[in-house]
Amino acid sequence: MAAAASSDFLSDKLKEESARRETLMARVKTLGDQIRRLAKTAPSRPSKDLDGLDADIARIELQLSTTGRSSAYDEKQLLREISDIKKRKKEYNEYMRIAAQIDQVKAQRKEAGEQLDACKRAVLELRAASRKVTIATKISAADPSLAAAGAAGHVDLVDAMVERKITVDAASIGRIIGRGGSTLKQMEDEFAVYLDVDKKSNDNPTITVTGMASSVEACLAKIEAIDGEEEQTVRLQRGLIQFLIANSGEQVNRLELENGARVRLDRDAGTALIRGGSRAVTHVLEALGEYETGKYAVEVESSLLPAIIGRKGEHFRRIQDETGASVDGERIGAGDKARVTCYGEPMSVDAARLQLELLINEYREFEERIPIDPDMVQFLVAKSGERIRAFQKEHSVYLKLRNGDAGDDERSASESKSSITGDFAWPEAGTADVIMRGTQASLRKSIVELNELRKTFERLHFKLKINTAQSRALIGDKGAVVSKLRSDTGAFIDVHEPERERRGGGDRDAAGGAGDGGGDGDDDGD
Repeated sequence: MAAAASSDFLSDKLKEESARRETLMARVKTLGDQIRRLAKTAPSRPSKDLDGLDADIARIELQLSTTGRSSAYDEKQLLREISDIKKRKKEYNEYMRIAAQIDQVKAQRKEAGEQLDACKRAVLELRAASRKVTIATKISAADPSLAAAGAAGHVDLVDAMVERKITVDAASIGRIIGRGGSTLKQMEDEFAVYLDVDKKSNDNPTITVTGMASSVEACLAKIEAIDGEEEQTVRLQRGLIQFLIANSGEQVNRLELENGARVRLDRDAGTALIRGGSRAVTHVLEALGEYETGKYAVEVESSLLPAIIGRKGEHFRRIQDETGASVDGERIGAGDKARVTCYGEPMSVDAARLQLELLINEYREFEERIPIDPDMVQFLVAKSGERIRAFQKEHSVYLKLRNGDAGDDERSASESKSSITGDFAWPEAGTADVIMRGTQASLRKSIVELNELRKTFERLHFKLKINTAQSRALIGDKGAVVSKLRSDTGAFIDVHEPERERRGGGDRDAAGGAGDGGGDGDDDGD
């Protein structure tokens, strides 16, 4: 109860003195402004006092009275000088009047300044007393025997407290205070002391420590240790930062525990702030360097990155859970390349590397060029490309058809070749090509299906030789006959008159029906 009353009294007194201090500070400022205004209105300080100016006037008047032959011009000049000196006398009197006012205001400001200094000392003393009472209250609350002693024990604690000041390097004050005062508060709670930082002197900030003697000495030792620390900031790769902060910062905590340094990571800036003794900082830097040296990094096509990462990162999470390594992927600038990196212990990185290589090979796209009969091109395209679009959708591959007019260089422009065409009896190269692009798994299935399509094409496709008259009759006027046949039967019919060939594709019955009206299929014609 007494402690609470003492604390309340000090608090009220401190508020009173603080308010008085503010009033005195305002008065000192007002008086200073008044002095500056008076100084601006005062004339320049005369070079001579009144006695000197009167002596100049007497000299000129004597000169006028003793010079009988002076010209009118000379007399006017002398009279003008006397007039100027009289003006200077007026300015001198005005200067002295304002100077007296300034001296009076300066005396008032000095008195107010002395009162302000006394008030500031009183505020500091009250704050110190309040700190001691606060600390005594904390100590009493933690120690039942002191709490039982009541007011007497409380007063004894206050009387036993000491204050010590320590000057620290300006570069260390930020570390001693901590972000938002966190380090300062931590030391106050740990040592049951009160810390007051005076940062007015940038070269030598001063910290006042108040508390029991033993606690103050322990806190001073902690401050000296922090003041003697060194600090280094290093840039880290994004993947390494993710590895360090994974699992609630497990790796960062291990680095701090093993090396006796503090490590603060900034993901946005991509940096690590390392603070501690010289040896501790060096050991942390070496450990980070080992992680960077032991990483696994591979560049892949940027289009491949989403597949490697997996839906919502499922592939990367699985690798991290199974190996303990950290896996990260990012695009390289605005180009078509991406980088995948793994960080961790050597065995973890090796295990993650094997799984990543399997993933890359699984999802990397290859290109396969397969020669086909030129007549099969139209068969694959079908009506408006329906067959080839359905094939691409079903087998997750990209198809491109090249007829026999394109050269080998144009047809085989492929960055990655899978060489998985199989043992099928494909035609000789150089006629027409199907270029397929996709993963190895999709290419294997697609090549098997393409071979089935080839068999279907060979079953439905045939040629008939006809003579010139038959070909012209088949074509009809402006192609009317052959167009009607195509429309009625759904078969693809192509008539090459120079070679006297008719080629048909589609359903065999439909194509055969179209040929019945055109003549004997075995007739070579003229």
